[in-house]
Amino acid sequence: MVFDLLEIAFAYADVDARPQLQLALNDSFVDFASPWRLSDGMIFRMDSQFLETEILERASDLLGTPELEGAQAEFMTARDKLTDGSTRDAITYAAHSVESTAKAMLGTHSGVATDLFRHLGTEGFLDDVPASKRAVVAKALNSVGLLRNELGGHGQGASVIDLPRPYGELAVHLAAAINHFLVTQLLRKRPKPEPEPVAPPTPTSSPRAYDLNDDIPF
Repeated sequence: MVFDLLEIAFAYADVDARPQLQLALNDSFVDFASPWRLSDGMIFRMDSQFLETEILERASDLLGTPELEGAQAEFMTARDKLTDGSTRDAITYAAHSVESTAKAMLGTHSGVATDLFRHLGTEGFLDDVPASKRAVVAKALNSVGLLRNELGGHGQGASVIDLPRPYGELAVHLAAAINHFLVTQLLRKRPKPEPEPVAPPTPTSSPRAYDLNDDIPF
C-alpha cells in the first residue's frame, strides 16, 4: 500500500522534480537498510536473490560437492554478513569465495589471487576467447579481490573507512556473477557425467495367453 502511494506520488510529481525525488527516496531506503528501490516510477526489490539462484540452483551439482563446498559456504557467509550490516566482512568473504572457486578449479589449496586467475587461462579454462584477451578477463575476475584489498581487509592505512552498505552489495553481487561464470567454465571443461541408465523392472510373472476355457466376465 505504501509503495503504491509512493509510485502514485512519483507519477504526479513535476517532471523536473522526479530525479531529486527518486534520489531522496532511494537514500532513505539505503539509510534504513531496506532492499527496495525506486526506478522510473516503479518500486522493486533489489537483492542478490536472482544471482544466488544462478549459483545455488543452476550450478548446484558442483557447488554442493566437496570440491566447491568451501566456496559455497564462504559465499553464503558473505550474504549473511551483508544482511547483518557487516559490510567489510561481506566484502572479505565474497573475495574468499571467488578465490576458493578458482583454487578448486586448479586443484590447489594455496595461491595469490592474481596468479590463480592467470593460471585459469594457462590451464585452458579461458580458451574460448583469444589468448590476447585472457589477461583482461583475469583482471575482471580479480575485481572482488581488489575491493577486499582496498576496502575490506588491507590497504586502509591508519584510518578505517566507514563503508556504506552498497559497497558490500557490489562485492557480493560481483562474487555471485564471477562464481557463476567460473562454475560454467568448469562445467564446460569437465561436464557432469551422464547418469547410468536404469534397467526396467523385471516382471514377476510372464503374461498368460488367453485360454478358451477362461470364464468370460459378461
